[in-house]
Amino acid sequence: MNVGTAVPSLTTEVLNNLIIVIPPLSVLKIFDDTLTPMFKMQEQNIIQNQTLSSLRDWLLPMLMNGQIKVTSEAEEYLRMAAEPSVAYKKEK
Repeated sequence: MNVGTAVPSLTTEVLNNLIIVIPPLSVLKIFDDTLTPMFKMQEQNIIQNQTLSSLRDWLLPMLMNGQIKVTSEAEEYLRMAAEPSVAYKKEK
């Protein structure tokens, strides 16, 4: 009998007979040590993207209606950021 499943061939008997591999704790620790920093970085990137989006949404209208202006120095940095093939040079 296949009660409560969206897959007709997936029965309780099939589920009860599945073999599940549980890795040793040492493997789980390595897995956790590898993935935890990635998840933290992903979370930081999400927060940074939200912050940058808010800043963009705040600055763009002022830039478009002339309340603020982009300096020539800032324009140079913007050009470098927009063109990944351009090497960054630190000016003296």
